[in-house]
Amino acid sequence: MKNIIAACLLASSLAGCASWKEEPVYIAYGKIVAVQPRLVSVNRPNLAGAAVGGLAGGVVGHQFGQGNGKTALTILGAVAGAAAGSQVGRHQELSQVFDLTVRTSNGGTTVVTTPEQGFMPGQQVRIVQQGERTEVAAIRE
Repeated sequence: MKNIIAACLLASSLAGCASWKEEPVYIAYGKIVAVQPRLVSVNRPNLAGAAVGGLAGGVVGHQFGQGNGKTALTILGAVAGAAAGSQVGRHQELSQVFDLTVRTSNGGTTVVTTPEQGFMPGQQVRIVQQGERTEVAAIRE
């Protein structure tokens, strides 16, 4: 049982290291040619439910096993309870975002989605992208 726990901890540690990999930064400049508002649905987890579920799951898991097995089942119960608890009572919110169609300085066209208001066609912008994260900012002239 100790070997299984050690293997799981090692695997989770290595998976965490993979997220530290530095992504290249891509910077582009361009002019907004269109702004299209739209509504998106955002799922919000129930954090209080996750806390209560984690506590309850840990208590139930602690009732089983002996020694390190008891510890492992307590941890497993807490994680499973938190996952289940966060889904109970979760809600959806509507949020407005803006799709900006930008003609870049190299002649290409790209679409950037942002929650920020105030962008207008004809405005010069800078787009900074790193991995899955993209930021757009107006260039002050």
